[in-house]
Amino acid sequence: MPPTTVPPTAPPTTVDVTTTTIPDGAVTAVRWVTFENDIVHLQGAVPDQGTADRLAAIATAVVGPDRVDVAHVIDPTAALPDSEPVFFPDRFKFAPNSSELSAADIATLDLVMVFMVQNPQARLDILAYTDSAGPNDSNLELSQTRANTIWAYLLYGGIAPERATATGMGEANPIASNDTEEGRAQNRRVEFVVHDLLG
Repeated sequence: MPPTTVPPTAPPTTVDVTTTTIPDGAVTAVRWVTFENDIVHLQGAVPDQGTADRLAAIATAVVGPDRVDVAHVIDPTAALPDSEPVFFPDRFKFAPNSSELSAADIATLDLVMVFMVQNPQARLDILAYTDSAGPNDSNLELSQTRANTIWAYLLYGGIAPERATATGMGEANPIASNDTEEGRAQNRRVEFVVHDLLG
């Protein structure tokens, strides 16, 4: 079992990150991936069927054809971004003040490592968030610890350190209300941004 705590030296955190949350009403403006209930959902706009097929093939190679849901919209005016966010609605739901990975989290990271091995050109930004409970400085530190934990697991699995960055976002960019326990649990999350997927 690899470590699930902070590595001795923190990973690089030079990525310029804002939010990767998909705004309402902009579902065809970008391309993104959601991994939920062990299914990869490919969403957003792509310029042509060939691009959609390439993305579906990449996902299928990682999880198998029965676990890929292709919901791309073909839009000839759509750009081909060099990065896309990946969301995990039912993964990385850390307990308060914890950076411990669950068995489901580890299984998901094992799939991420398969993806990284199969796509050696790809790079990954790891963005970890907290809820709003506690001081902002403490939340930034906790979120960095969570991001570092995932980064360390990937390195333990053989992913080169220069292929991934880890950034603690603290309580920024909430996706739910912090006024309820359910909302706070949703805000304790991790998002990935994949770069150079299509080369």
